[in-house]
Amino acid sequence: MKLMIASDLHGSAFYCRQLLAAMEREQPDKLLLLGDILYHGPRNDLPEG
Repeated sequence: MKLMIASDLHGSAFYCRQLLAAMEREQPDKLLLLGDILYHGPRNDLPEG
């Protein structure tokens, strides 16, 4: 099984696009996101729910 591990995107559209491109290129079976997907500072509101 091929795993891709990522963390600390911090709400960055640039790094999200880089991750999606790497996933398309490498074709992992699973993606493991370790956290810090959003930046909870003044740029991003906390998601509801």
